[in-house]
Amino acid sequence: MEVFAAIRGRYLHGKITATRATEAAEALSELVITIVDTVPLLPRMWELRDRISAHDAAYVVVAQTHECPLVSADLKFLHAVSELAICDVTPV
Repeated sequence: MEVFAAIRGRYLHGKITATRATEAAEALSELVITIVDTVPLLPRMWELRDRISAHDAAYVVVAQTHECPLVSADLKFLHAVSELAICDVTPV
């Protein structure tokens, strides 16, 4: 749902064309999704409570735990995370 909502938002705000939005939405069925148990991540998420939202902390801690960059189209969010130097970020 998160990715679908992001595609829709970018389309509605004129950041991508209808054709590109359709292609992106159709490509969602090809994604390999790994479900991550956030319960073990809660202590680290709690440590970030004064810096970023709980929702954002979940994404950050998953990226940290899996040693991968945090990828997002939300530049404000990526900037905040980058300023905190808590994980690598990659804008899309």
